[in-house]
Amino acid sequence: SGRHGEHAEAVAAAAAADPWSAPAALRLAMLRLAEYEQQPSKERLDAVDHATASMLRLTPQKSEAWVKASEIDEAIYRQTSDRKWLESGLEHQQQAIELYPGSPQLHARLAELLQGAGDSNAAADAARQALKFDQLMEAGGHNDRRIPAAKREKMREIADKSATFDAENPPPVQ
Repeated sequence: SGRHGEHAEAVAAAAAADPWSAPAALRLAMLRLAEYEQQPSKERLDAVDHATASMLRLTPQKSEAWVKASEIDEAIYRQTSDRKWLESGLEHQQQAIELYPGSPQLHARLAELLQGAGDSNAAADAARQALKFDQLMEAGGHNDRRIPAAKREKMREIADKSATFDAENPPPVQ
């Protein structure tokens, strides 16, 4: 539509006008993803990748940027089924955790990604970390940083599934 085109041009112009603006780079990455999702092509996928890389270059120490990059990768993976994007999403999420290791939300997101990748043991470890940090946030009175109740329950299920699986299928004796 015309309005979308005008908006897209404005976002691209803002990013070009201030190549050091992290918010403009983020908006451009999200715009490029939306354009790719509407009409997938190699050129549009390259534009998403370029915009995401620019965003990360401008904010290498912000866990939020790495999470956003992980979300972008996950969206592309859902559209393409190319595991390269899943792996990239996992790497970006792990980088976010390195920058903010005490965040229960970041560990919970990693657990969900790992579960989706079929790595139930690593997913369970991440879910247990999420629950541990969630308890610490609760103990410290930081309820604003806790995992929502429904996601907490999902983390318990992911963590328990692995424990049940391991108990029923012990590793082979070496």
